[in-house]
Amino acid sequence: GGNETHWTALCAADRVLDNLIAEKKAVPMIVVMPNGRATADPPSRNIMSDFNYYAFFEKDLLQDLMPYIESHYSVRADRDHRAIAGLSMGGGQGLNFGINNIDKFAWVGGFSSAPNLQQPDVLVPKIQQAKDKLSLLWIGCGDKDNLITGSWNLHQGLVKAGIDHVWYLDTGGHEVPVWNNNLYLMAQMLFKPAGSVTPPPSIGKYNGEPVSGFGMGPGPGGRGMMGPGASAEFTARREKSGDSSDGVAGKWLIKDGENEMTLELKVDGSKLAGTLVNPQMPGAIEFKDGKIEGNKISFDYVRRMGDQEFKIVWTGTVSGNEMKLQRELGGRPGAAR
Repeated sequence: GGNETHWTALCAADRVLDNLIAEKKAVPMIVVMPNGRATADPPSRNIMSDFNYYAFFEKDLLQDLMPYIESHYSVRADRDHRAIAGLSMGGGQGLNFGINNIDKFAWVGGFSSAPNLQQPDVLVPKIQQAKDKLSLLWIGCGDKDNLITGSWNLHQGLVKAGIDHVWYLDTGGHEVPVWNNNLYLMAQMLFKPAGSVTPPPSIGKYNGEPVSGFGMGPGPGGRGMMGPGASAEFTARREKSGDSSDGVAGKWLIKDGENEMTLELKVDGSKLAGTLVNPQMPGAIEFKDGKIEGNKISFDYVRRMGDQEFKIVWTGTVSGNEMKLQRELGGRPGAAR
């Protein structure tokens, strides 16, 4: 998910790059951060299961965005002076688009690439055919990231094929510090002569086994969910304060760092239903089988990350226009928590 603001609003990419350029650690460059979703629907819609929308952006990028930038800004319009990289879904796009268009990009990277990343048996042969044209191929991920499998498999495929690349294994999950660090390190290698910058050594540890849990650490966008049993407490307030006559029902705003979630509750006797919208996660979550007992509520739903599903349980206590909530990440649906 995400949009055109997340690299700066959450990851401070503008400050990272400005500082590197000011310190002469990075070559001055123009950085374009588009919304990589080639669809007109709002970013909150859940399209995690339909990666075609992300693949469609390749045409927009090559046929519309790049020509626009190159005709409106003073940039060098050749592959040796073009780089492409991204995080999560953008990481998959960066690697897919870059490798599929090596005639357009000499510098290619992906950070914490999501499952839209093409399989090694598709990407590795393409890299093998044009490996001498790639000035840099960067693959980075956190060692606690639930989505590490795709990046790891591509790395292993490249090692087996004897293809030079940077594999940077960070410490952490699917989270801002990992992306910041990858950007900080990769940017220092861009547009420089081969061998002039030594690739950074990995600092994480990974044995190739699937990572259990969401692997989403805390950051400006929220508190994260690092694994089964992880919990967090929140305070919610009514969207329209001053009238608590509706009891639990109504719309509640949940502050989480710089992020604000919206919880809308509907009550039918002892049954509770509603929706939860988190701008940092794709799609509005609907639940129908929640419970209400006096001023106490509980509800749960199943969330998918990569090839794993997890049950997320919320409990809360309402007092006037305020509600104290606790969120807990359980195990796979049907498994003991």
